[in-house]
Amino acid sequence: MGVGADVGAAGAAGAGAGHLVPRGLPREDNREWGGPQPVGSAFPPATLRSGTGRGPRPPALPPLRKGVRTVLDDRLTEQRNPRSAGLDSLEPLAFVRLLSEENREAVEAVARVEEAVARGIELAEAALRAGGRLIWVGAGTSGRLGVLDAAEMPPTFGTPPHWVQGVIAGGHEALVRAREGAEDEPAAGAAEMDGLAVGEADLVVGIATSGTTPFVHGALGRARSLGARTGFLLCTPPPPELVERHDVVIAPLTGPEVVTGSTRMKAGTATKLVLNAISTGAMVRMGKVWGNLMVDLQVTCRKLEDRALRILRTALEVEDDGARALLEAAGGEVRTALVMGRLGMGADEARRRLEAAGGGGCGGAPGVPAARRWGCRRRRGGRVTVVSGPGPAPVPGTDRAPVPGIAPGRPRRIAGLMSGTSLDGLDVAIVTFRRIAGDPAHPPHPGQVQHQVEAFRTHSWPDAMRDRIREATLRGTPATLCHLHGELGEAMARGLLETLEEVGLAPGALDAVASHGQTIWHSPPGPGRRGATMQLGCPATLAERTGTDVIADFRSRDMAAGGHGAPLVPWADHLLLHREGRSRALQNLGGMGNVTWLPADGERRQVRAFDTGPGVALLDECVRRATDGAESFDAEGRRAFRGQVDRTLLARLLEHPFLRRLPPRSTGREAFGPEFVDAVVDRVSPRTEADWNRLVATLTAFTIETVARSCRDHLPLSRTHEFVLTGGGARNPALVAGLRAALDPLPVCVGAESLGVDPDAREAVAFAALGWAHLEGWPAGLPRVTGARRACVLGHRTPGGARP
Repeated sequence: MGVGADVGAAGAAGAGAGHLVPRGLPREDNREWGGPQPVGSAFPPATLRSGTGRGPRPPALPPLRKGVRTVLDDRLTEQRNPRSAGLDSLEPLAFVRLLSEENREAVEAVARVEEAVARGIELAEAALRAGGRLIWVGAGTSGRLGVLDAAEMPPTFGTPPHWVQGVIAGGHEALVRAREGAEDEPAAGAAEMDGLAVGEADLVVGIATSGTTPFVHGALGRARSLGARTGFLLCTPPPPELVERHDVVIAPLTGPEVVTGSTRMKAGTATKLVLNAISTGAMVRMGKVWGNLMVDLQVTCRKLEDRALRILRTALEVEDDGARALLEAAGGEVRTALVMGRLGMGADEARRRLEAAGGGGCGGAPGVPAARRWGCRRRRGGRVTVVSGPGPAPVPGTDRAPVPGIAPGRPRRIAGLMSGTSLDGLDVAIVTFRRIAGDPAHPPHPGQVQHQVEAFRTHSWPDAMRDRIREATLRGTPATLCHLHGELGEAMARGLLETLEEVGLAPGALDAVASHGQTIWHSPPGPGRRGATMQLGCPATLAERTGTDVIADFRSRDMAAGGHGAPLVPWADHLLLHREGRSRALQNLGGMGNVTWLPADGERRQVRAFDTGPGVALLDECVRRATDGAESFDAEGRRAFRGQVDRTLLARLLEHPFLRRLPPRSTGREAFGPEFVDAVVDRVSPRTEADWNRLVATLTAFTIETVARSCRDHLPLSRTHEFVLTGGGARNPALVAGLRAALDPLPVCVGAESLGVDPDAREAVAFAALGWAHLEGWPAGLPRVTGARRACVLGHRTPGGARP
C-alpha cells in the first residue's frame, strides 16, 4: 500500500466507529458515524408495558393510519419514533420505562463517538494552555446547556470565569424564556464573536442538534475567519462540507425523539454528556484535580467548606481539627493546604512549590502509603507541622532525600550522552553547572545558573553498529535487543572514556553521567492507549566501566505521569538558552524534528515545545537505498537540489494524521522511519538516479513543510524574533534554504550563529542539565509541553564506584 492510500485508510479507520473524521477526508455514507440507520431498521416497535394511573385522561386523538409516514424531515432529530407512536396512551410507569430505554440510546451514541470527544478535550486543553478560551455557542436548549456548563467551571475547578464561556442566541433573556426566532440570525452569531474578541488561541464549539441553526453557523464562520479553531456538536449525520470545515465534528446519533422534534430529550442528554466530558476532561488535563479530588474548588459556602475539609481528611488522613487548621492557614486554598500537609511547609513556600511544578498536581508532594498516619498540630504563625512515620531525612528546606555521596550546593560536572534517531553516533558533552542565585530547593530560572561546556565530541557509530540499531527498530527480538542493550552500553562507555582522556579528566572528576540512550521505540499515549518508550545502552555497564554514577531512562517517569516523555530538552533550553527581551524558536533537525519556543520574558509557563515530524531520518533512509548503503545522508543537500519535487506525492504525504495532532505531541521512527520510506518507494518505484533525486527532493520538501506548518499553526511567530536551527539537519543547505523561504520574513539562522555554541551539542548539554536536576532533586520536564500531570524528578540512578 502506498503512503497516500495508507493515510486514507487511517482516516477511514478513525471515522468508522462514529469517531473523528479528519479534515479533508471524505465520508462514504452516514453509516461511518456508527449511529442509527433509517427509522424502519434501527427503531423496531417496542413492547410497552402498561402501568397503573389515576385521574381522568385527556381525550385521545384519532389513531394513526396503518402505513403512516414516519419521516417528516431529512434531519434525524425531526423524524418520528415508531417506538413512541402510542405515547399518548401510556400509563406513567410505561412512559418512564420507555423514556429510560430511549435515554440509553443517548449514552450509547456518545460512547460511539468517544474518539471525537477525546479530540475535543485535546483541542480545549490546547486552547487553554495557549491562553485562549473554550467557547460554547448555541440556541435554545443547546445554548442553555452550553451556558450551564460554563457556569459550573469556576466553583468546581477554581477557573477564571473567562476560561469557559457560553453564548446563547437571544442573550440572557433566552436563558429563562424561549426566544426561538433569535436562532435564525447568522449575523447575530458573528457579532457575538466580534464582541468576545475571538482570536487564534480560542476554541469555539457550535452546538446545534439539527446541525442547521443559522446563529451557530454564523458564529463559527466568523470565528474561523478570526483564526480560531472550531468544532461542531450535532445529533444528525453531518454533511461532508461540515466535516471538512471544522477541526472536530462530534455526532452522537441519538435517533428520533420520544416526542417528535423535542431535542431537549435524548439529543439534549447526549449534548450534556459531551459538554461535561470535554470541559471536565480539559480541566483534568490542566491539573485541576489531584487523583479524582477537586482540589481547586472555591470555598464560597458551608457545603463547599465541608467538601474541602473532607478532601483534606481523606488525602492527609488527619482529624477534623488538623484539616481545618491547614485550610485556614492556606487561606481556603485546598491545593495549597494539601502541599503544606504533605511536605510540612508554610503557605508561602507551598505556593512557590506549586508554581515551580507548573500549577498542577500538588507540587511534587508524594502519595501517602495506606499504612502511614499523619497528625497535625498548629505552630505559632499559623504554620502546620506534619508528623509522619519514619523515613529518610530530607535535605533541609526540601522534600527530597539527599543523593548519597553528593554534597548539595557545590558545582556539578556532568557528562551528557546523546544518541539520536538520526543514528549518526554518540554525542558526549562535559558540562559544569553552578547555581548562582535562587532557592536551591527549587529548580532555577534563567539567569540563576552558570554553565561551561568543557568538551564536546561526536563518536560516529561504525556502519555495523548503525545497521544493527536500524534492524532492531524494525525486527528486534528479545534476544537481539538484550545483546544490543549491553553492546551499546560498552560503546557509550568507550566514547565517554576517550573524551575524558582527550581533555585530561579522570572519570572520578565527574559527579555523574546522564545518558539518554539510543531510542529503539517511542509510541506516545493516545485515547485508550498507554504510551511506551525504550532506550538501549545499559546504564549498569556504563557505571561499571567508568566507576561513575549513571542517570538514565529519563522519559519513562514523564510517561508514567501521563506525559509523552518527549520533548524533554525544552526544560534545559529554557534554563540555558533564554535571551532576555528576545523570544526565539529553537528547531532541532535530528532524526526527528522538534521545536522549542522561548518567551522573551523567560516565563516558564509560556514555553511551548513539540515534535514537528521528521527531521533527517527520511532523507537518510532514502539516500541509503538510492546508493545501496554507499552514502548515509544527503551531503550538502546535493540530491535535493538536483531533483524536482513531486507535488502530487507531496500533497498526499501532507495528509499524514500526525500533522493534524495538537500539542502535546511526539513521534519517532515508528511513524517516520523505514516503513514510511517503504510505502513511498512502493508508490513511486524509483529506478534511475533522477528518480531517486526526485524522491529525495520531495521528502526534503515534506520535512520543510512539516516544520513550517507546525510552527505556523502552534507558535506565536508574529512575536518571535529569531528562528534557530540545530542538529544534523542544520548542515543541510537544502533544508536551511527551504525553511528560510517557508518562514520568511522571520530570520532563520543556524545555531552557532545565534546560540554561540555548536548546534550539534545542544541535546547532549540538555541531558547533562537534566542529570544535574536529578542530583539536586528538582522536578524537570515541562508538563505543558509533554502533557504530564505534573513535573517529576526524571531518570533512574545507577551507582558507580566509590568516589575519590
